[in-house]
Amino acid sequence: MKFFAVSVVAASVLPSILALTVNTPSGLITCEPTLLAWSGGTAPYYLSIIPGGETSGSALKSFDSTNSTSYTWTVDIAADTKITVELKDSTGTIAYSDEVDITAGSSTSCVTTSTAASGAAGSTGSSSSSTASTSSSNSSGASRSAVSYGLVALAGLIGAALL
Repeated sequence: MKFFAVSVVAASVLPSILALTVNTPSGLITCEPTLLAWSGGTAPYYLSIIPGGETSGSALKSFDSTNSTSYTWTVDIAADTKITVELKDSTGTIAYSDEVDITAGSSTSCVTTSTAASGAAGSTGSSSSSTASTSSSNSSGASRSAVSYGLVALAGLIGAALL
């Protein structure tokens, strides 16, 4: 009976632990690389840049699918544009970053109106340039709290089952 109770709790907690989350990039500068990173979900992933806060908006930029949990993107969207990173996994789950402003860089030569991808897939923490911005914040504080409470509850139930 204790095993059943622990199994039920584990099954209810695991989805929140494995939830798809995309980190909110910071310091987006036109024509400079930045690292877009995420966790959870099921590969392959489909990454898009959409107008800031418009989850039903058409993509400003779409990238090729990737099995990686990060992507280095050379920011080729004009300064003063508000964007949101949209990430979809193979199960259809979608996660969004917070809204971010793109600031002007020293060059605008890379800015395009095309939706062609400009970047490189890689493992989390990798970058195609030493100037890449790798600072980010998690877009879902509620998700972090749910995971924390879920892990505590799971540990408590496992401890109780072992008594």
